[in-house]
Amino acid sequence: MKNFNPGLLFLALACLFSSCEQDITVETIVHEDGSLGRTITFEDADSAIAVKNMFGISQATGWAVAMEEWDRTESEDTWTVQFNKKFASVEASNSEMATNTDTTFVLRSEVEEKFRWFYTYMKYSDTYGALNRFDGLNPGDYFTAEDYAFIDRLPAEGKTIPKADSLYLRKLNEKIFDHYASRAIYDENYTILVNVMRENDIEDRWIDTLASHKESLYQYFFRNQDDLVDEDFMLLFADSLQIPMPYPKGRDDFERLGSDLEKRLIFMSDANSGKFSQVIQMPWPVVNTNADSVAGTRVFWSPPLIKFMLKDYTMYAESRRINYWAVLVSGVLVLLTVVLLARRAFRRDS
Repeated sequence: MKNFNPGLLFLALACLFSSCEQDITVETIVHEDGSLGRTITFEDADSAIAVKNMFGISQATGWAVAMEEWDRTESEDTWTVQFNKKFASVEASNSEMATNTDTTFVLRSEVEEKFRWFYTYMKYSDTYGALNRFDGLNPGDYFTAEDYAFIDRLPAEGKTIPKADSLYLRKLNEKIFDHYASRAIYDENYTILVNVMRENDIEDRWIDTLASHKESLYQYFFRNQDDLVDEDFMLLFADSLQIPMPYPKGRDDFERLGSDLEKRLIFMSDANSGKFSQVIQMPWPVVNTNADSVAGTRVFWSPPLIKFMLKDYTMYAESRRINYWAVLVSGVLVLLTVVLLARRAFRRDS
């Protein structure tokens, strides 16, 4: 069994905005009857994506999978891996893709149809659940309404932004990783250590000792993260306070209790190693959307990852069709009304 290494995982997570290792496109075709056809494509990906990926989809869950070699190097092959599946309704899609899980994307779909006599409107949306999987640390203590408003107005990935916005984005990234993520990882590891101590019947006075040094230990962790990257830093902190940790059981317990955090960190790191594109194809011409671009009945987004790092992000499109029968009925009614009025006028005149 590999050792749980929170420091190494923190370093991987900190690569969030530094590179995009693969392109991921999610395309949904919305049919008139409310059924969906969904295609998810990974480009420049490892072949293992076909069976294990951040969406939790595979042939085992009913998806058709196609693979095509993307590029060949001396060291490895990369692939285009495409998944396809039809859903009878948004409810069927949500039952699979909108379940609450810490290790896969949450993709929630909604459809609403409205009848307005001459027109029928259909509004469809896909919402990505926030990628933040940290427990116990309130983002509201770190991020302001201005931060979220700034994220909302960021343009599509690759678009030029003003220098002032570029500086703000840099500071926001520092706040996310240097402060929020750093503190969240420390706090969760601190809780794991306390639970290990309790499982091993270590006296409460040692837990009190650890608590009295919690903030000073965090400051040390914050200043020395790079040096701690290859260490189980909380166990080192316990040793520095002379806490009587029973080894090797204590280390094994820490690994066991830390496995959930490890999975969440790996998901966040993997999810943010990609460059995302979203496509929605509506059944009728699009009349309203928050998309980056529109081409006929297809709408496109290329959201920067920060759009759904801290909060949910919704992409929607509304389409409209003419109810020709309503136009015909209205025309007949108008014609009958004109004829009726003409007859009354004729009778008065005669």
